[in-house]
Amino acid sequence: MMTLSHSENDEGLSILIISLCKYKLHEEEFVGPLVDIFKEKGNVKVIHYKELEKEPKEDVIILSGTAIKDFEYLNYLDKFKWIKNTNKKVIGVGAGSQIIALTFGGKLKKKGFIGVYDVNSIFGKFRAYFLIVRYPVLSENFEILGYVKDEPAIFKVKNREIYGFTFHPEVLNSKLLLEILSQNF
Repeated sequence: MMTLSHSENDEGLSILIISLCKYKLHEEEFVGPLVDIFKEKGNVKVIHYKELEKEPKEDVIILSGTAIKDFEYLNYLDKFKWIKNTNKKVIGVGAGSQIIALTFGGKLKKKGFIGVYDVNSIFGKFRAYFLIVRYPVLSENFEILGYVKDEPAIFKVKNREIYGFTFHPEVLNSKLLLEILSQNF
């Protein structure tokens, strides 16, 4: 487990990033940028999903993305049952959004976006980097905050602070992650 110390701009949050990467090497691409974004907001820890035993104690939990052909995390959905009942802020990116969708009655379909696409959202219109080939089909438990073409790009669980990004905001839209962190929508 990697722990980063508080920064001078510390807001006192404890943030856990759960790596969904099968291979440690992939964490440089999918976890490292998230650590860089959130380290200015508090104490950041990183663990691998296989290390999860129960609901994390941290204030905010981030579920990372992973490589496009890595679906191993889908065999460990029982590690994420705690999400259903948590009152904490949870943010899922790419693969993390799939876990959130599945936890709240959604499904996955074979459809994807690879590259940069326009997103229309409550945050305005912007370009975002997508790397997803199994797309969440959302249940009635969700509200959609943004679209790419006719598919959800940003969603949240109704009446909860649990968010999913089907794109990778850490690539072109890091300020959006910080806005979600500091606001309730």
